[in-house]
Amino acid sequence: MPSNMSIEITCHEEKVTVICQRGNQNMAQLIGRVAIVTGANCGLGFEVAKRLCYLGHDVILACRNEERGRCAVENICNEQNNALASYMNLDLADISSVHKFVDEFHETGKPLDLLINNAAVFDNSGEERKLTKDGFELTMGTNHLGHFLLTILLLEDLENSAALNGESRIVNVTSLLHDTQIKHMKDRAKPLDMNNFFLEKPNTYNGLQAYKNSKLANVIFTYELAERVRNKNITVNCLCPGFIPKTNLGRDVSGAKRFFLNYVLYYFLRYLNIAKTIDEGAEAIMDCAVGEKLKGVTGKFFRDREEAHSSLESMDKSLRTELWDASVLYCYLEGKVPLPTVGLKFSDNLPVKISVTPSPDEETPDLGIKSSPKNHSKLEA
Repeated sequence: MPSNMSIEITCHEEKVTVICQRGNQNMAQLIGRVAIVTGANCGLGFEVAKRLCYLGHDVILACRNEERGRCAVENICNEQNNALASYMNLDLADISSVHKFVDEFHETGKPLDLLINNAAVFDNSGEERKLTKDGFELTMGTNHLGHFLLTILLLEDLENSAALNGESRIVNVTSLLHDTQIKHMKDRAKPLDMNNFFLEKPNTYNGLQAYKNSKLANVIFTYELAERVRNKNITVNCLCPGFIPKTNLGRDVSGAKRFFLNYVLYYFLRYLNIAKTIDEGAEAIMDCAVGEKLKGVTGKFFRDREEAHSSLESMDKSLRTELWDASVLYCYLEGKVPLPTVGLKFSDNLPVKISVTPSPDEETPDLGIKSSPKNHSKLEA
């Protein structure tokens, strides 16, 4: 157990409640809530998964690499004899994998109380775009579209748990690098161009621009989704956990750059009190995930464990709508066949009209898209 954590367990009304004290942060959550953490085999995701297990949650580590995912579960269970940790395969860069993950999760029969969208890639290995299995630019496809689809497909589960327990939470891990106006991003990245969503136009791709766009999309998605589920007792927040070089985010960076990032730059920025440790970043995520002071708080951006202002670009409400509708076009599937990934001119075609034909015993969710894979929909130009 982390040294700064004390736990008091009380029983009342046949329910068990954990009162956890981390410094000045109170956390009161029912034991046995189910959480999904993406990218939980290493770095921030792994540390968050460990902390949730300490609190008695049933934690699913959603990871792309099976060997690393199972190893992470084994490490948690070796540290905590009674840990409820399990691995499930999820490749956010593959639409079919996201659907398969959700189907397999539903087969477990478990509810879902907490979704932490933590996984991310940052490809700074060169100027050549890498693509997902479905033809999306890798960074946007993984960091935003994969999580967008995953979240939408799990909304009904989160809503059902919220109806029983009072609240469910979605936490999107983003980055301060979503803001082109901060010192380190000026002249290095440009605003998001929805007509160049995957940076397919000549001479527009670079790894930093792709990462910036994807992290901006995380923030915008947070704000838009929070509005759409506001009356469903699902809170949606995002945070920048801080600049943490010592994670696996830069796994695609060359050896020399990785050494500089993990050692030279890290210790220099720690000296300047800029870089964060993995523990500090994990605690920031835990605030949003289970912090009692954030009960009922939704549609916010957090930095340094405090509510903060996100970029001016992220506050553009027309961009929110445009990004949402574009994400629907790319992620919503007819018979699990991806929609086109190039050639769409959003400015000419938005807003997209979506008609949903629900089953006789189902209500149509008021989200602008279908959340249940049982239904069939049509996209109308």
